[in-house]
Amino acid sequence: YARTGKVGDFAIKPHVMHFGGFEVGKVYTQRFVVTNTGRKSQRLQILEPTSQFFAVRWEGKGSLAPGMSETVRVDFCADDMRYFYDCVRIRAGGDKNAILPMHAYPTPNEAKFPKHVDFGLCALGSTSVKTVRLACKVPIAFEFELRLSTENKAFEVYPRSGEIPANGDVEITIKFTPRRQHTSTLDIEVFTGEFGGNTRPRVCNVRGTGFPSVARDKGVRALAGVSAGPIDAGRLADGTAGAQFGEHGSLGAMNDAAGAGRYHATGRFGPGGGAGGGDAYTEYVKRVA
Repeated sequence: YARTGKVGDFAIKPHVMHFGGFEVGKVYTQRFVVTNTGRKSQRLQILEPTSQFFAVRWEGKGSLAPGMSETVRVDFCADDMRYFYDCVRIRAGGDKNAILPMHAYPTPNEAKFPKHVDFGLCALGSTSVKTVRLACKVPIAFEFELRLSTENKAFEVYPRSGEIPANGDVEITIKFTPRRQHTSTLDIEVFTGEFGGNTRPRVCNVRGTGFPSVARDKGVRALAGVSAGPIDAGRLADGTAGAQFGEHGSLGAMNDAAGAGRYHATGRFGPGGGAGGGDAYTEYVKRVA
């Protein structure tokens, strides 16, 4: 009985059952489903758990036709605040056997995952990457599955399924590559093996905006040798942009309201204008070409 999740042509879902956060003397019920994925009818045998704390209920149809499923109910009732374990044994004839492990513990598992992930403004065509962690705080491993609200080509999420180790976490990678100048959104539904599909999933909203000027702004700052703050467009055009910051000892004067006013008054943020004399970036490119 070493196998889980599949026995012969029968698929079992979920692979593991978890009863987290129980109260003594209260009966909890969960379900698992066995589906015949083969091409012919087959007999199925389900053996009761060995402990008195778990019990199974099912109709026992005898054999299942191809594509048909059998739903099995599992009841759990604790007599003490401690950890419980047992398993359901499933036979499909011959040596085709599998087990469905069952865990019960007083502390509910609260899988930790952010509710929001915001990429902000991103340059069109560029890829931004964020990593988040799906964590488990109980000493039992959990299966997880991520379902996307829609297959948005601007986002990539992986891995979509796997196992969260006991008292550990799994790193989830989210990539955003905007193709159009608008805001893209995506909802990630997080399912864990604890719930067996009977509880609402946790939902994470992901958003990001494609913005064409982001790439250009980065290029202008690179040409000016500036990582942040305002850029003197006039000096960028005539090749003295670096001097603007050398004169004032970094960005201090530009952050000062009076200093910024002097630059505006003298037209040092000019010439600008775009269509007329060309903007600062264009003038720079023309000068260095």
